[in-house]
Amino acid sequence: MSSVIPSVILGKGRSVLVQFFLCLTLVLVATLVEDALKVMMEPIYQLGSVLTWLRNPILAGVYLSVPYLFMLYLDIRSRKKSKDEIVVK
Repeated sequence: MSSVIPSVILGKGRSVLVQFFLCLTLVLVATLVEDALKVMMEPIYQLGSVLTWLRNPILAGVYLSVPYLFMLYLDIRSRKKSKDEIVVK
């Protein structure tokens, strides 16, 4: 497989040295991409180990509903303020 890829990309007429550098470049890029993905995924792995309490469905439901409860509170508060302003006028 490693000899097929350079011959497809460069053609069969290229020298072995050029094909070697292409294979070396492909390996280097693959290694860098793998390392970059590991670095990007590390915080997600750490977050997953910290949030083990989210495996409890009740706690997870409460955690996920907090933003909606906050938005509901803000909506009720703004409606109450608008009713108070209408009554004052």
